[in-house]
Amino acid sequence: MLSDDLKQNRDFIKACLSRNGLLYECLEPEFKSDKEIIMLAFMQNQDVINFIPDEFQDDLNFILELVRIHPLVIDQLNSSFKNNKTIILTAIEDIGVDALWDKEIKIYQDVEIMVAALKSRFGQACWEPILSAAGTETEFSKTIIEIAFSIYGEEIIKNDFEQIKVMPKVIEILLEKNSDYEKYIQN
Repeated sequence: MLSDDLKQNRDFIKACLSRNGLLYECLEPEFKSDKEIIMLAFMQNQDVINFIPDEFQDDLNFILELVRIHPLVIDQLNSSFKNNKTIILTAIEDIGVDALWDKEIKIYQDVEIMVAALKSRFGQACWEPILSAAGTETEFSKTIIEIAFSIYGEEIIKNDFEQIKVMPKVIEILLEKNSDYEKYIQN
């Protein structure tokens, strides 16, 4: 059993957390609400995310800091953050296309996210499993984004998916590749 002095000793707590982040769960309440303590514990073990107070679970900037430390934590976030564009783009910077697993279909139709994923580490090589998981609409999205990106380069990021869908040159090349895509263009 720890003495009360050790339970309140910040240096002792930090030393313990640097070896075992899950000790965070046993801390006194005032330490559980300390961002520095949470970060230290999280750096050692990303499962600490399951124990942090609700006030931090809803703080976008704090969650972004956690994603920068352990990008795969994106899969443990609540649904509002798990599908948040800023968080996904941050995770893509580090882990590439792995940040896209188990996301809502709308994520696969976001031009900026798809271009970032295509340009990321292993982006070109991993499209088949991602698209298989996401469904046929994302194959259309991927194709239209690839065409637009090849024509317009990074400028395409400034447009949203609906704008790209009506660009004449993109549509022309898209339909040359596969006439079945016409049904998606008309929607």
